[in-house]
Amino acid sequence: FFRTDQSLKISGAGLGLSISKMIIEKLDGKIGISSNAQGGATFWFEIALEKSKKNILKNQNKIEELPAFDFSLFKVLVAEDNVVNQSILASMLKKMGARYKIVSDGGEVIRALAVERFDLVVMDCYMSPMDGFEAARIIRNSQEPYKKIPLLAFTASSAQEDRKHCLQSGMNDVLLKPATYEQLLEKIKSWGLISYQSTPVLDESSLDKIRSFDNEGQNLLQSLLQIYQENTEQEFQKMKELLELSDVEGLRKKAHKLKSSSAQLGAMRFERYCYLMENEETFDLPKMTLLLKCMIFEYNESLRDFRIYCQKHSQNTSVLM
Repeated sequence: FFRTDQSLKISGAGLGLSISKMIIEKLDGKIGISSNAQGGATFWFEIALEKSKKNILKNQNKIEELPAFDFSLFKVLVAEDNVVNQSILASMLKKMGARYKIVSDGGEVIRALAVERFDLVVMDCYMSPMDGFEAARIIRNSQEPYKKIPLLAFTASSAQEDRKHCLQSGMNDVLLKPATYEQLLEKIKSWGLISYQSTPVLDESSLDKIRSFDNEGQNLLQSLLQIYQENTEQEFQKMKELLELSDVEGLRKKAHKLKSSSAQLGAMRFERYCYLMENEETFDLPKMTLLLKCMIFEYNESLRDFRIYCQKHSQNTSVLM
């Protein structure tokens, strides 16, 4: 090739094109050019590539819908003092793919909830030293984040009076012993969806607090949301690259970073999936791909609610593209 207008002062001798031609021909491809004096030149190349077998995300931060209910994203706390029942429940939960922890009395339930995040508690009613009824009352009367966690009574009594006692103590539902796999699965799926739906996409009180100490013409929130959007989308791109590299530690660090900022701005469902990604200990490509899809979906849902909030409070929504 050559330049038609030699008067133009443009650096470069076209060496890059020569190198490109060599590389492409080494890959059994071809390179060409189409041009005209008035419209400029278009260089093109073609090479044959095999489709990647890796199940990776496309390079875009848009997921149209949340993936179907997946038990692997669900964590159950089981309180049961009978070792046989413990073993049976553990086998069932393992078969579902759900994560779980088993404790032996109500006091251990309270301590576990204080240090770990669970989606549901399956709790025997008659344990020692603290039974399920007392544990349920303490949970419901607390001011802790786990106050509203679904509690599923696990009892051998089908008497209406006992069911009433369970519900009055603060439990949400009853699973009768001996429970089948299908019965446990249905209860967990049902209450798992309720737990998810009860978590707000956006906790507006977090944004209200930011607006309450903004004395600069209500510009602080706009600035924070713009920074949040730009930073989050950059982190998503890095996470996709880490996913391809099977870098679980890198993914966990990125998720921790996003968890902190999303919680600060009240994006609670997004924060939940950041937490799940942060606490993954081993690399499981399908599961971590699913988690990242869930994160992207809930992030976009939070942006939608941020726009609505800003419109409601006459904030500029143009920063949220």
